[in-house]
Amino acid sequence: VCPDTISFSTQIMPMITDNCIGCHGPGNTSPALTNHSEIANNATKISKSIHGSTTLMPIGGPQLADTLLQYFDCWVKQGSWIIRLKIGRLKIKDWKIKDWKIKDWKIED
Repeated sequence: VCPDTISFSTQIMPMITDNCIGCHGPGNTSPALTNHSEIANNATKISKSIHGSTTLMPIGGPQLADTLLQYFDCWVKQGSWIIRLKIGRLKIKDWKIKDWKIKDWKIED
């Protein structure tokens, strides 16, 4: 059960900055995790890593506190994913889904 709406800027980004950015910052280990788009696009991979389903992150452990794991899982469940679609030559970028409603989309050339 998720406590409240999870804020990317006050809960998720600080967690990533404190625990991941040392290795996943600009020019470091892929994937880069420096902004909402990069984190949202890698949410499944991040979730598996922080829960230890693959290589436990952060490297060398220990596993993140349960509250941080819950924040990340709730953020994902609450619809903070960005979906990128390509239909023929048309690209739809930054299509955010919140409560199954499309918000903030744009079309690229």
